Amino acid sequence: MRDLGWAEDGVVEPRTLARLNGENAVQLVVRKQSGTNTVAVIDRVKGELARLKRALPDDVEMRVIRDQSRFIKASLDTVRLHLWLGAALVAFTVLLFMRDWRSTLVAGIAIPTSIVSTFTFMRYMGFTLNNLTMLGLVLAVGIVIDDAVVVLENIFRHVEEEDVPPMRAASEATAEIALAVMATTLSLVIIFLPVAFMAGRVGRFAVAIMISLLISFTLTPALSARVLRRLPPERAHGGRLYRAFEAVYGRLLAWSLRHRWAIVLLALGTVLSTVPLIHVVGKTFLPQDDQSEFEIDIQTPGGFTLAETSRIFGEIEHHVRHLRGVTEVLTTIGDQTGRVKPGEGDVTTGSIYVRLKDLRERPFSQFDVMADARRIVSQYPDLRTAVQGINPLATGGQRLSELELDLRGPD
Repeated sequence: MRDLGWAEDGVVEPRTLARLNGENAVQLVVRKQSGTNTVAVIDRVKGELARLKRALPDDVEMRVIRDQSRFIKASLDTVRLHLWLGAALVAFTVLLFMRDWRSTLVAGIAIPTSIVSTFTFMRYMGFTLNNLTMLGLVLAVGIVIDDAVVVLENIFRHVEEEDVPPMRAASEATAEIALAVMATTLSLVIIFLPVAFMAGRVGRFAVAIMISLLISFTLTPALSARVLRRLPPERAHGGRLYRAFEAVYGRLLAWSLRHRWAIVLLALGTVLSTVPLIHVVGKTFLPQDDQSEFEIDIQTPGGFTLAETSRIFGEIEHHVRHLRGVTEVLTTIGDQTGRVKPGEGDVTTGSIYVRLKDLRERPFSQFDVMADARRIVSQYPDLRTAVQGINPLATGGQRLSELELDLRGPD
């Protein structure tokens, strides 16, 4: 062995470092496999951490600092609230104009029936409940009730104006308006049908609309035949609010028919105005949400040792910890992939992860704090820095930047 080198009983040169709020730490990074559910994996990992925590010494503290499920769960709770609010407001609108709790009940049942039935197709097609699917269902709430309201209104008109028994009115009124309802529904489906063949997330939107068509032709007439009753004369024709809207609409319709060319030109101008307006509106793939967390990527000049890089990071970390709303600061230097051998790896790169108070607990936004952090790192002109949000779809080192430059050579 002495012809090749020497052997000694020592330690490997440290090439990584981690600090939590200024205290030395050991960082455990858990990355999920592609295609798995983020929240489910994190919940299982937390369960294992709770079991391992009981085996640690008393002077060792284990804490979860970076958790993607926090924002996902908060977003789903918000979307779920909007889903309930949307359904309630739609039902209230029906009550406001028809002034009949029976009609409101029939129309309102169409919403949960369509949404819950959509879950079956989502399960069959392998979709999960996530931010994008939930947002699609929120948009669908206002559309899935359209068919039911149209059918219900025609049945209601037969009962109220023509004094037809509800059972016969449900059959005749539905058959009378079936073609129009199918045309409006299929026109909506056709818009989303091409997108459904892409590897995207809008196909289930068309499914919800088709289910609403089925319900409007089956459940809505069946309930109307057994629930609707003829209203007393003082509550007929929708009440004062409906009659006021009807009067305004009648005058507007009469004016439009007298000035048909003006209406056509106005419609044509509206369509043509989309060309310049589309260039004025900002375009992006995903909006930058306030997730109460961001990170600072830092690269020190080449040749820096771990000690020198740690000193620079420590100065920046100290200033960042005193920014408004900051609760946790996790500093990491060196490779985080676990793919390099012990004693190897770059010690000139690292990141500072910053956790903020919850959005409801602070009057300022995450982006205000990020601007403050940029002013801090601007005092170090020798460093290459990037203050950026946490990319919820990050894979393979992607950054959540507003501007990205790709430089390509001739080869």
